[in-house]
Amino acid sequence: MKRGLFSIFLVSLLFISGCAQRLVFERGNGINEAQIYTMRITGRFQSNISSNIFVDSSPNVCPDGKAIVFSSSRDISRSTREIDVYQSSKDIYIMNTNGNNVRQLTWGMGRARDPKCSGQGLIAFGGPVHGFDRIWTVRTDGTGLREVTNPGPNEKDVGCDFYDDGRRIVFVRVDEPTGRSDLYSVSFDGSQPVQRLTNTLDISENFPVVSHDGRLLAYVASSPGTGNTSIRLMNVGSWALINEIAMQPPASKVIRGLGFSCDDKRLFVSTESSDVSGSYQPHRFEIFSMNTDGTDQRRVTRNGVGDYWPTAICSP
Repeated sequence: MKRGLFSIFLVSLLFISGCAQRLVFERGNGINEAQIYTMRITGRFQSNISSNIFVDSSPNVCPDGKAIVFSSSRDISRSTREIDVYQSSKDIYIMNTNGNNVRQLTWGMGRARDPKCSGQGLIAFGGPVHGFDRIWTVRTDGTGLREVTNPGPNEKDVGCDFYDDGRRIVFVRVDEPTGRSDLYSVSFDGSQPVQRLTNTLDISENFPVVSHDGRLLAYVASSPGTGNTSIRLMNVGSWALINEIAMQPPASKVIRGLGFSCDDKRLFVSTESSDVSGSYQPHRFEIFSMNTDGTDQRRVTRNGVGDYWPTAICSP
């Protein structure tokens, strides 16, 4: 009897511990209104940790679980908040996971966005040069800004993440005339030639994210011709496809952000939800979660505001 009670207690403790895990995400309309929130992975205890008049977007948690990197229209060097939240200029910032100690890392980068943090103290992000985006890196102390990729004419590089213990970056290269995109890889400092990872004529790949243990790559695969969209998982290194997930209703085909759970057994997905009322699409994005084999799809948020870019807050 005592053993049975202990087993129940242990299971309950594990459940409570899992529920206590947190996500960070962007909430807004996906265009010119955005703030950074945290919540439990169950969707409870949602809290605005940026809480300002600026556009704070595309958050990502550093591997040590202590800091969040994000893109923002704020300029903390100014004494007054005169910046119009509708402006497009953004830079990269870092802050503690409770929203304190905000530091600006880049200046005048144009539309710097979608930063990802490595365990080696580097941040990779997309930023334009003469209107064409490429991948950059900067250290978490704001030093060492480096241009890592140099796309060709009518190409742009967006959406990235680190792998191979921070030594390499997977990113998306877009052919602007066709809008078609594929996955590529480059060394963290750009010193080695860019490698192409996918070459699918009828599929565009976007939003790559690497699991915390570095073994899996998840990304969104969409077919402009058919309108079909799925989430694909690959083995990192061999780049062999191991699974393909089709979201179930009310989740729809439009996805804006993926993230792995701390144990890498589940995915968090920002997707348009068909049961949210209203004609304004950006407000219909909600966060769902599921196992990496596509089973056990659960809804995390239900608010009709617009929730994007979920990423788990994990400690080593």
